Amino acid sequence: MSNQVDTTNGTSFSEIKAAYVASNQGEGNLALSDDSVTSAISLSYFYNTTFTDGNDAPGSGTISINSVFRTTNKNGITGKLFTEPDGDDY
Repeated sequence: MSNQVDTTNGTSFSEIKAAYVASNQGEGNLALSDDSVTSAISLSYFYNTTFTDGNDAPGSGTISINSVFRTTNKNGITGKLFTEPDGDDY
């Protein structure tokens, strides 16, 4: 499993959560840390999650799948990578 949001066929909640679970990140709502990629979630659960590009999810308000979890580059749209904790966090 990858910590990159899958955008191959669009972007779904389950793909976002799968990338989050793979990252072992501790930010966001505790419900995200259940190690399940199929449990119910809300976009608000991802408040304050971090990405490798430095453009983190907001701490409140609206979260747009397009602007928060995806990025556009010369190769098209790709999913952002959730930041993985450094070795000291394990």
